[in-house]
Amino acid sequence: MKKVLLSFALALVATVNYAQKTPATDESDAMERKDVPTTEVNGLWWVFNESDKTAYFAYRCNRRDVMDTEWLRDNNPGAYSGDIVIPETVNGYTVAGIWEFAFDGCQNLKSVTLPSTIKTIGAYAFWQCSITEITIPSSVEVIGDYGLSGNKLKKVIIEDGTKTLKLGYGSSAGVAPNIGTPMFGDLGGQEIEEAYIGRRIESQWPDLFHGNQTLKKLTLNDNVLSVPDSYCENCTNLETVVLGKNINSIGNAAFWGCLKLTSINLPQGIVSIGNNAFNSCESLTKIHFPTTLKTIGEYAFGQTALTELTIPASVDEIGEAALVIQTLKKVTIEDGETTLNMGRNNWAPMFGEGNVIEEAYIGRNIESDLFHGNQTLKKITFGDKVTSIYTSYCEGCPLETLILGTSVSRIGESAFSAFWEESAKLSVIYSYAMTPPVCVDDNVFNNINKQTCKLYVPAGTVNTYKAAPTWKDFFNIESLAETKCAAPTITLENGKLKFASTTKGVEFHYNVTVSGSKEGIGSEIEVPSKYNVSVYATKAGLEDSDVTTTEITVVSGSNLAGDANCDGVINTADIVTIVNTIFSR
Repeated sequence: MKKVLLSFALALVATVNYAQKTPATDESDAMERKDVPTTEVNGLWWVFNESDKTAYFAYRCNRRDVMDTEWLRDNNPGAYSGDIVIPETVNGYTVAGIWEFAFDGCQNLKSVTLPSTIKTIGAYAFWQCSITEITIPSSVEVIGDYGLSGNKLKKVIIEDGTKTLKLGYGSSAGVAPNIGTPMFGDLGGQEIEEAYIGRRIESQWPDLFHGNQTLKKLTLNDNVLSVPDSYCENCTNLETVVLGKNINSIGNAAFWGCLKLTSINLPQGIVSIGNNAFNSCESLTKIHFPTTLKTIGEYAFGQTALTELTIPASVDEIGEAALVIQTLKKVTIEDGETTLNMGRNNWAPMFGEGNVIEEAYIGRNIESDLFHGNQTLKKITFGDKVTSIYTSYCEGCPLETLILGTSVSRIGESAFSAFWEESAKLSVIYSYAMTPPVCVDDNVFNNINKQTCKLYVPAGTVNTYKAAPTWKDFFNIESLAETKCAAPTITLENGKLKFASTTKGVEFHYNVTVSGSKEGIGSEIEVPSKYNVSVYATKAGLEDSDVTTTEITVVSGSNLAGDANCDGVINTADIVTIVNTIFSR
C-alpha cells in the first residue's frame, strides 16, 4: 500500500508540473509510477486516492496502470467518444483532477463537461482529441504542459475566478512535443477562434495567444489586471477585443500585427501602453484613451489607420515615433497644466515631415518643434493652458489659420515662418492674449504676408498690439468679435435669485438643489436650508458660457426685504453676503 501511495504522489507532482522545460510525464520516471491502479466505473476510468478521498479521471487501460506511456494502454487508446460528463463525485470520492493523457487521441469525442471540484488538469490531457469547445472551471489551479494544446479547440472559456491559474506551455497539433510555445499560440495547428479569460494567468509563456492565426474574439474580464507583452502579437485575424475594467497596462507588442482589429476601447484605470503595443494594426481606425493614461510607448501606434486622435491631459510622456501615423488628419492634445514630454520620429519631429495632419489642437506646453516641415497642416489652435510656443514649432507648414489662447506669452524663433514667400498661406490669426505675446525675434512670422494676413485681438488691445514688436508689422489688426457667452452672475434680491450676463439676449439654464434640513423634537423650529445654485448662458451662434455656481443659506421665517443672509435683521452683513454671492463662482 505504501508503494501505491508513493507512486500516486509522484504522479500528482508530475500532473501539476506546469512550467518545466520537459513534459510533465517522461520515460525516466515512468517505471516507478506504472503501478498506480485504475478502476472502471460506468464506462469511465479513475485513479482513487484513499488518503484524502479524491479521484482523478484517467484514460482507458486494460492493464490497470495509467502512468506509463501509450504502449501500456488497450488497443484503442482514444476509446472515449461522444459527450463525456465528468461528475463531482464518484463512489464517494471527490473528483479533484484530470489525469495526464486522459483524452489523448480521442478523435470521436464531441464534448467534455468538467466539474467545479477539479483543481488540476494533467499534461497532454486533451492532446490530439476532437473537442471544439471547453470551459475551465474557476476551481482549476494548474493546467500541465500541452494540457489544452495540440487539438481542434475553437472556443476556450476560462471561468471567472480570483485565484491565479498556473498554466503550462503548449504546442500545436503536428508539432513535436518538447518544443515549448504559448498554450494557445500557433505553429500551424491551433484553431481557436474565440477566448474568454476570466482570471489572472501565470506561465513561463505569458504571451498566451502569440502567433495564433485563427483567433477572432478575445474577452478579458475584470479579474485580469494587465495584458502581457506579446499577448496577441501577430494574431492576424483578431477582430474584437473586450478589456475588463481593472486592466492597468497594455504590454509591449501586446497587439502588434493584429491586422483586422478595427477599434478598441481602453477602460479607465489603464496607466501605460507599451512599446509597439498596436504597431502594424493596419485596420485600427478608432481608439479611446482613458483619463488615467500616463505613458504611450515607442512606436505604439505606427502603421495603424487612425484618422483622429485625442491625447488626455493625464499623459506625461509619449515615446519615439509613437504617433507617427500615415493616416492621421486631426490630433487633439487636451488642456493640461504640465509640459508634455513628446518623443521624436527618429531625426524629425513627431508630427513633422511625412505626416498628413490637417488640424491640431494643442492644450499644453510641448518643448518640441512639433510640426516642423509638415506639408498638410492648415489650422492649429493653442488652448488657454499654453504659455510658450517652442522654436520652429510650425516652421514650413502651409498654415492658413492660427489661434492663440489667452495665456500665450512667448513665441520662439521661426515658430510660424514659411520657407519661402510663395509657400506662405497664413491668412488669419486670432490672438486671445490681452498682452501681446513676446516674439523672440523678427523671424517668428518670416515670409508671411503681413499686408494681407488679418490679426484679430481682444477688444481694447488693438493699439497695444500695434505698438508691440513683430505684431506692429501686421497691417490689418482688428478687435475680436464675441464668440462665447459671458458667464452669468447670481444675485439674491427680495428672496429671489436673479441671473445676469454681459452678453445680451442670452437664455439662462439653472439647477437648484436643497440640503441642510434638521430632525428633532418640539412644536416649532427654524430650519435652515442650503441652496446649491448653478447656471450657464446660451445664445444662438455663440459658445455656451462657463458655469457659475454658488451656495445660499436661507432660514425659514426670514422674509425681510434686503435680509440677504436671512438672520432676521438688515445690516452691513447683508451687503457682504450679496457681494460674495455675486462674485462666487
